[in-house]
Amino acid sequence: YKALATQRCTWMAVSVCWTLSCLLGFTPLFGWHNYSSLASDSTNTSSTSFISPPCTFLSVISLPFMVYFNFLGCVMAPLLVMTLLYTRIFWSLQGRLKESCPQAQASLLTEKRLACSLALILSLFAGCWIPLHLMNCLLLFHGPQAVTQGTLYTG
Repeated sequence: YKALATQRCTWMAVSVCWTLSCLLGFTPLFGWHNYSSLASDSTNTSSTSFISPPCTFLSVISLPFMVYFNFLGCVMAPLLVMTLLYTRIFWSLQGRLKESCPQAQASLLTEKRLACSLALILSLFAGCWIPLHLMNCLLLFHGPQAVTQGTLYTG
């Protein structure tokens, strides 16, 4: 770990994470937004009485973007990879704990506690965000009657 976690590698990893998050976060500005519904709302109103569209998140961002790109690509794919990696880490730690001497077990138990706390953070992240994304899936595939507004704003 110490050989891999040099200051240069750490800065590189942080830079890559920030660059990717900026690119992913600004994707709607590059054209994947709900421009068609905004344009149709503006053509339905006369020029003398302009009524702005409702100020809601889903009136600006399209549901296909939220479901396919955001949920499946940016949440579920990394969540699946991290879950598989943590499963592999736990199996590896279990095997090394059984085969190690008592002196080495202390450091392995510390690694296991650290992995457990990171797995807890991952589980809490998934538990908080998955319901909202599932409601977006219901809205996209089954229409607005599938999820009430109150449920959507609560989730």
